[in-house]
Amino acid sequence: DFLTGLFNRRHLNDALPSMLAMAQRDRQALSVVIIDLDHFKPVNDTMGHSVGDQLLKAVAERLQECVREVDSVARMGGDEFTIILEGLTCEEDITLVAQRITKRLAEPFHLGEHRALIGVSIGITVYPTDDHEVDELLKHADAAMYRAKQQGGSSFQFHIPDASSSATCLS
Repeated sequence: DFLTGLFNRRHLNDALPSMLAMAQRDRQALSVVIIDLDHFKPVNDTMGHSVGDQLLKAVAERLQECVREVDSVARMGGDEFTIILEGLTCEEDITLVAQRITKRLAEPFHLGEHRALIGVSIGITVYPTDDHEVDELLKHADAAMYRAKQQGGSSFQFHIPDASSSATCLS
């Protein structure tokens, strides 16, 4: 991504199938985390697009601070980001990452003379619990993100492929 220095949508879309194939081969978990910024539009509208760009760069830095080096962070466009978490097998571990992101991005951003407050709506799906192709995994994480946004934002939701399954750790 030219603005943030993160992977962009194209790179992620190219890399994700091989990441999923490796997870399948190694019988490892792979989490797709979609993040949409809450209250970003008012920042752009009231403080200007250059401040909005500064905010996106600062968000990118904070997101990278919240994940491990082996995880992939991408800006999908606008104010939407995707993170691929590899090998986290317990929902509790993934929840900790989502909580860390939610908390870190709720802290005020100081952008020159401006101060911005935003939140995040996060949707998460986990392979192999959600055993679908890449496009479906992205759709499921996106739908979970919209559920978080509908609940007022500044939260996260997991995609639940089978409501009768309540396992918290993957085998």
